[in-house]
Amino acid sequence: MIRKIVIQDMRGRRILGSADLPLRIGAGPESDIRIGHADAGETFALVGLGETHLFVQPGGDSAGVLHNGRVLRESRWLENGDVLSIAGSQVRCEASDGEFAFVVDSAIAPPAHPPGSAPAPAQDAPGEQRRAPGVPARAPLPGRRRLLTGLASIVFLALVVVAGFVFMATPVSIQVTPSPDSLSVEGALPEIEIGGRRLLIPGEYRIRASKDGYHALDARVRIESGGERSLDYTLEKLPGRVTIVVRPEVAASVRVDGEALGTTPLEEVEVAAGVHELVISADRYAPHSMSVEVLGGGERQSFEVTLSPLWAVVSIDSRPAGASVLLDGREIGVTPFETEFMQGSYALTLTHDGYDDLTTSLEVVANQPRALPLLQLIESDARLVVESTPSAATVSVDGAFSGRTPLELSLAPRTPHTVEISKSGYETSERQVELEPDAIDRLEISLAPRYGTLLITTVPVDAVLYVDGRRHGPATGRLQLTTRAHALTIRKPGYEDFNTTVTPRAGVVQALDVKLMTPAEAEAAARKPLITTSEGQTLKLLEGSRFQMGASRRAPGRRANENLRDVQITRPYYLGIKEVSNAEYRRFAPDHDSGTLRGKSLDGATQPVADVTWEDAVRYLNWLSARDGLPPAYRADGESFVPVSPPTIGYRLPTEAEWAFAARYASNPQGTEFPWGATFPPNGSAGNYADTSAATLLANTLVDYVDGYPVSAPVASFAPNAAGFFDLGGNVAEWCQDFYSVHASSTGKLAMDPVGPGSGRHRVVRGSSWRHSGIGELRLSYRDYSEKARNDLGFRIARYAE
Repeated sequence: MIRKIVIQDMRGRRILGSADLPLRIGAGPESDIRIGHADAGETFALVGLGETHLFVQPGGDSAGVLHNGRVLRESRWLENGDVLSIAGSQVRCEASDGEFAFVVDSAIAPPAHPPGSAPAPAQDAPGEQRRAPGVPARAPLPGRRRLLTGLASIVFLALVVVAGFVFMATPVSIQVTPSPDSLSVEGALPEIEIGGRRLLIPGEYRIRASKDGYHALDARVRIESGGERSLDYTLEKLPGRVTIVVRPEVAASVRVDGEALGTTPLEEVEVAAGVHELVISADRYAPHSMSVEVLGGGERQSFEVTLSPLWAVVSIDSRPAGASVLLDGREIGVTPFETEFMQGSYALTLTHDGYDDLTTSLEVVANQPRALPLLQLIESDARLVVESTPSAATVSVDGAFSGRTPLELSLAPRTPHTVEISKSGYETSERQVELEPDAIDRLEISLAPRYGTLLITTVPVDAVLYVDGRRHGPATGRLQLTTRAHALTIRKPGYEDFNTTVTPRAGVVQALDVKLMTPAEAEAAARKPLITTSEGQTLKLLEGSRFQMGASRRAPGRRANENLRDVQITRPYYLGIKEVSNAEYRRFAPDHDSGTLRGKSLDGATQPVADVTWEDAVRYLNWLSARDGLPPAYRADGESFVPVSPPTIGYRLPTEAEWAFAARYASNPQGTEFPWGATFPPNGSAGNYADTSAATLLANTLVDYVDGYPVSAPVASFAPNAAGFFDLGGNVAEWCQDFYSVHASSTGKLAMDPVGPGSGRHRVVRGSSWRHSGIGELRLSYRDYSEKARNDLGFRIARYAE
């Protein structure tokens, strides 16, 4: 970066800054860098600052300014050591450490007289030489010497001019390929050529060159001063004159390197010299592509091309002859037929009166003539229209099913055929036919009906019968129907319709007994007796009934909380036939463990789940409802759950009444005392209770009873009760939905669908378990309660049917 500028000229040393720019270099007193004593202001050059660098450019009178020996015609950057030559003076440029100095070395004439000396002598007379002070005067030169002196001056002047030309000229090398026949440079002084280079002073020039077979060169160039210059030119070859001949002689389009050249015939068309891609195209011929080299230079060349046809001659004949020939649906002639086909795939069809159309595929390969084999046409089938009364009768021809009436048949001509018409409830009819080719005939048949007898008895007796959707009359009675399938409907207001289909048989009397059902009876009949959860658990339908819960005061083992109550279940429900197993529960809670008792596992996959709270069971049931797309039966209520109101059909725990009905009354209206029957103790293998195998685990066990399982057994290891439910006694006790309470005796007062009290601390537990052996616990009327999980307490699934 330039921080200060130093000027050393005839006025001494001065220091300037960038704010003083631009600087004027001149001879007058107003110049910033002064190189002479002229009084008038004359500026030869200007010094300016471009970004952080100084430059010099021509001034008003720059013809005599040289920058490092070259004429200054445009701006030049200034560097350390540069020299500006101006009017016999030199300005040296010196740069260092942010300082740039201009030092002027002037060739200045001495003053008119030294200080204190006498004035200069007076002007000499005309024709005499002026002499400098202190130099004696010379005698006049003789004439000859004067001539020699003049000649010497001319020679010297010429040398000075030549030297100046050489100093100002730029050496220029001109190369033309190929070597031209003539080469000239216009705009130059008489050419001076040194070492194969022309010396040209700066200026505009016109270069001309020519050679046979090539375009003439005419180029303009500007020559600048300084350095050497090399000019290279290449002569462009003249195009060739090309003739293209096509065989056969058809109009073909010609393209050269993708550009359209014309349509044949083409004679002596100009094409640039070089290698070209030639493509020739004509209708119905394959495009022809070839690479050609055009010599150019005006030379004549001829190229001949033979095109390959894209068609072939195809011959077609048929038996019989005279068939119309259709190509892709367009008629083109009559057999025998021969014509040119373009290459490709065609659908060839022959048509002839009295014969079936014949269609085949035709493949034509270009330039490969083809004669098709003789095409044999087949006589057209005759047509037979068959109608019957009644309609929709089955039609068979020569033993093969052909459809139902009304029907149009296609039959082989001049051939006997057996046509059979049959319909359920009617006699079968048979006809023989033989028709001519392409003939149309009609066959109309009336079928004779066949009858069977149906005796119908209905309850109630005043129901009405509809046959095939039409009212017939009273349903009870004797009915004669054709021997085909008939849709029967028996109807009475207040009852569900009875619908059935019967097919009477000729000569046979059939009986039909019908009992109409009320809507409630029909709804019950329509319910599935068994359903299955998405986890594969089976639930059985229970319709419920009126029954008595609890036990008589005289019953052995009766507890105080078993007061007798009259109960009626009105809403049908489903109950799981098995207790929920560990494997089933662990699909919901993978980390659950039912535990062990003194080394005996309660956690086997097929053992009933145990050690679960009432809330654990409810969470599982809501999870199972979600998997089966059912609404949840419970909603969260603080840390526990309450049943959703009104109740849903989601999975839930059974109410105590539902459990008691399934265990005691589902298969025995009088009620069952024990899971195995009416007497105590159990014998055989009645269920999983505290048997002798559990004597080392439990304080109380059944004497002489062996079930083989010291703790819980796999679910359904023992026979179900008469209603089809497993383990309602034994294995594990089961959670019920109700809060526990001691009910007062209410004989004679009916409780409808009881669900227990609205709140409480404990939940009802029903059924004995593998820990129980006493008569009190093993009775089906035994009631227990809990608020915590136990290792002998599990659950089973229930849900409403509707």
